[in-house]
Amino acid sequence: MSRTILILNLKGRIPSIGLVSSQDGQPTFAEFAVETDDDTSVVSMERFRYLLKSVRCTNTSLAVNFKSQKSFDYIKHSWKWVNAIERNTLIVVAGTGQCGWNTHRVPFAASKIEFDDHTKTAKLQVRRSEWKDIFHSFELSVGRVAKEEAHDTCVAPQHTKRKEHEKTLTMSFDHPWNLPQKDFSTPEDPFSLTLSCDQCGTKGSFELGFYLRTKKHIPKAATFTLTPHGVSARLGPKLTLSGDFTEEYSQQLDLAEIPIYGYSIPGILDLGPQIVFSLGFSVGPVSGSASVSSGIDISLLDSAELKIDLLSPHVVHSGWTPQVRAEPVQVDARIEAGVNIHAKAAIQLAAETLGHGFAAGVNLKPVLGATLSLSESTAGVCEDDEKHHVFGVSVAPSAGVSLNAEITRASGKGNPLAKLTIADLNEALPETCIGFGPVVANSSLPAKRDSSGMASSQSDADSLSTASSSDAHHRHHRRHHHHHHGRRH
Repeated sequence: MSRTILILNLKGRIPSIGLVSSQDGQPTFAEFAVETDDDTSVVSMERFRYLLKSVRCTNTSLAVNFKSQKSFDYIKHSWKWVNAIERNTLIVVAGTGQCGWNTHRVPFAASKIEFDDHTKTAKLQVRRSEWKDIFHSFELSVGRVAKEEAHDTCVAPQHTKRKEHEKTLTMSFDHPWNLPQKDFSTPEDPFSLTLSCDQCGTKGSFELGFYLRTKKHIPKAATFTLTPHGVSARLGPKLTLSGDFTEEYSQQLDLAEIPIYGYSIPGILDLGPQIVFSLGFSVGPVSGSASVSSGIDISLLDSAELKIDLLSPHVVHSGWTPQVRAEPVQVDARIEAGVNIHAKAAIQLAAETLGHGFAAGVNLKPVLGATLSLSESTAGVCEDDEKHHVFGVSVAPSAGVSLNAEITRASGKGNPLAKLTIADLNEALPETCIGFGPVVANSSLPAKRDSSGMASSQSDADSLSTASSSDAHHRHHRRHHHHHHGRRH
């Protein structure tokens, strides 16, 4: 067996090359190492293109004309073994444009060579071939591959002798969502909701890597690698609620599907990641009218690294526990409600190489929630409320984030091969109380009313305004119970 390493340069958007580059136009390199049988060898004409006067290619012939006698004599000596035995084969890879008509690299399998000393030309009898048909065992590394670890044999090795060729595939994660205000309502109940999220989006970038090793056409190792750089997500929604119902209303919004770029080595690799953003919420029961807002910030350490093993399948990761910072829930009026808002940023990865297809995804899902309970007290509801408001909204907030990976079939059909949890965090947030309405005239009155409207102590709450008492009574006795689309029962 012999081993040949080809360094493939995915250069900028030049039509004659026909290879797709990164968004910033910087070159990206792939390393393609092939194993061949003892009677087969591989040579890239790009390696000695400066020695050539001309190249003529057809599907069955290849004529390589050299500038100097010395170069021709060297090639004649190096290639004459092909004619020794019938099964000997020389794989000649023509670089982009070297044949004049080829828009990408083309391999030719040569079985016989005639050397014309007079014209300094090597004339090869060839068969134009497909990469997947002539290379049965190979390693392909693109971008940043995972560091080699002794306990994990599926990690791609770094080729330290070729540092000058190492480039990264950078995938932008810098996407403000720009979600316009959206209104929701139901015809069955007196309910309306307005959602806005002008402080929502993601920032940063990921370094992406793909590695594949095959033996006799059978994949032996296949991985995607993701490394974050300045990655963060912000969910800062505002909900304006108005209604009186005892059920739950929910919606899911698809915000955007962004194809980040495509990396392609024609005939060898197509690598196409994209990011999908979505936002969902559920509210209910609801009684009252108010605006509710909050925020959560999620970030990942730059030292984090994630490797998705596509064959096992499993995930190896370090440092991928998100950093979470949640903001207090703000309420501007009297209301009782249950609120839950979540967002999802899903990175979807797909690779097709030499007849083998792979697909996987990673999703980041921040969640905000709150239970809002209304109470009434003639002594003031909220302990920290210096003005001793008669009504108070107690806020029991919740915040968290989950990171999950999913490995699927390349076709996207059927059930996922594996669903894996990378991290699942729930923040313990302190409860708060926000006061509203009239101010207690005499703070020594201890009588209280909870959200059921029943008095819990003294009956001299008559010192409060009649309007406030009747409003509370009306609010707690006008609930409806209907079934409608978008609710869970």
